[in-house]
Amino acid sequence: MRCVFLLAAALGLAACNPATEEPAGPPDPPRLAYAMTFDSGHVEPSLLIEMRFTGDGDGSTWLGLPNDWGGQSELYNSLSDIEALSADTELQPTDSPSVLEVIHEPGAEVYIRYRLSQDWEGVPEPSGGNPYRPVVQPDYVHLIGWAAWALPQWDDWPGENPEVDLTLDWSDLPPDWTIADNFGVGRELRTARSPLNRLQAGLFVAGDFRLIARETGPAPLNIAVRGSWPFGDTEFANMLARVVTALRAFWREDGSAPQLVTLIPLHRAEGQEQSSSHGGTGLVDAFALFATTNVELEAYQTLAAHEFQHRWTPSGLGEMADPEEAIYWFSEGFTDYYTSLLLLRGGLIDLEAYGDQVNGALRGYYRSPARTALVDQVVEWFWSDRDLRRLPYQRGRFIAARWNAQLMAANSEGAGLDAVLFSLLDEARAIKAAGETRSLSPGHIVDAAAAAGLGTAAEDHRAFVVEGAMVPIEQGMFGPCFDVRDTEFAVFDMGFDINASFETRVVTGVREGGPAWNATLRDGMGFGGYSVPNFGDPETDATVFVGVDGEPFTITYKPQSEETETIPQLFLMEELTDETRAACLAWLGAG
Repeated sequence: MRCVFLLAAALGLAACNPATEEPAGPPDPPRLAYAMTFDSGHVEPSLLIEMRFTGDGDGSTWLGLPNDWGGQSELYNSLSDIEALSADTELQPTDSPSVLEVIHEPGAEVYIRYRLSQDWEGVPEPSGGNPYRPVVQPDYVHLIGWAAWALPQWDDWPGENPEVDLTLDWSDLPPDWTIADNFGVGRELRTARSPLNRLQAGLFVAGDFRLIARETGPAPLNIAVRGSWPFGDTEFANMLARVVTALRAFWREDGSAPQLVTLIPLHRAEGQEQSSSHGGTGLVDAFALFATTNVELEAYQTLAAHEFQHRWTPSGLGEMADPEEAIYWFSEGFTDYYTSLLLLRGGLIDLEAYGDQVNGALRGYYRSPARTALVDQVVEWFWSDRDLRRLPYQRGRFIAARWNAQLMAANSEGAGLDAVLFSLLDEARAIKAAGETRSLSPGHIVDAAAAAGLGTAAEDHRAFVVEGAMVPIEQGMFGPCFDVRDTEFAVFDMGFDINASFETRVVTGVREGGPAWNATLRDGMGFGGYSVPNFGDPETDATVFVGVDGEPFTITYKPQSEETETIPQLFLMEELTDETRAACLAWLGAG
């Protein structure tokens, strides 16, 4: 509202009376719409994406292109042929290759078109990691929002996550394609008033997918699968439904929001048919799974529980403050801790399997070359170093176990770590109800634990996260039925120089008398790669793909040195009675 002051204003008299006017309500959200067409006749398969949005009132709106996410960079390279289609609209470059300035009539509807295609060759493979960049193949499309959508950066609707009136139109895709995203399924027009991050952190697939639905609440659990697997779609869907139901029960969620789960195969190159890999990523109202087609169903239960747990840790608690890697000990480590715990509480695993999962994590933690890395090293090298990428999962899992045991001992009612998470959730909901979003930092987690009665929370964070000390594994951390014992293991040893062999494509550095030598691997053999399902674990099988005189074959062996190392392990009490087993389960919240 603009008041016009007359000369009398100099005497303190205004020519308008704001108090008599109705207060202005909040502005309507901006409009944002995308319509997709599949172009199979281009040089490479691509999506033509036509977007419309409400422009800023000053006639200039910045357009952000996909850039960095999930360890990927320069995601804007997947976008091409960007052009303005609305009248009196121009696109101007800026100092950043991921930002364009759109010049338009003030407040006008802006119409932009761009082409989205792969900026890499081939099909998704394990060697490329999880396919976070756009996958646009002749027979299917797999998109994560961070890598697919050009997004307006409004001044008139400020903030990183404004509410928008969103429209998605998939109707021009091939008629025989299945279509699913975190807003719905089918080719019907999607409309929603939604925070922008539901689009940006969304999941979108179309093509030769098979769609299965399960009820885990008022809204469906939609499952989109492509490829051939050693299990049936029904088995896979039923397992996912059990996982989702168990986690929703703990978090007291009614299931009113639809959930999408996708599974796409990772192609194994010739000569690597025995290799295996599986992974995933959690998104808003969705999670994506990727695997080689020889991975058995059991492996997906833990993976799916971990990815769905991200709905709450950290997504339900706020948006992670920068640098995100500094809080991965919580977002990934606490998620790993609760993944095993909630599978136990939901009856999907038993005490023995729970102990096996903890023991596997302990072995990975103690064997990690990065186990004492500082948080600054994790932040800097997380996306480029395999061991630093795993460390927050391992470190955070055992901080969570330590804090839970200490809180249960300190509180007369035995309230453990659950109370900390629910206090954080209540705070986040109150902040959201006020129209704001919390920037979740390590300090929020530490403060919540301290408020629950954990006096060492700040000291633990400094010692175990910031300074890299090992988290002590003590008796009682996992309940009264588990005994913690130091256990001797063989040291992991591949027995040859992997890096040099990759560089020359010839087996190099085989140590005489070592495990590779004893398995008949020799210097000079052609090197086609290797497969270790759990790298660093001497109990797993290592398979090396080699060639002699042009004939390919494989050599498989246990990658074990004669040296040993000591690692704490859990041992379940012998001859558990029904009464003691029930007490153990009750301590873990599964009673």
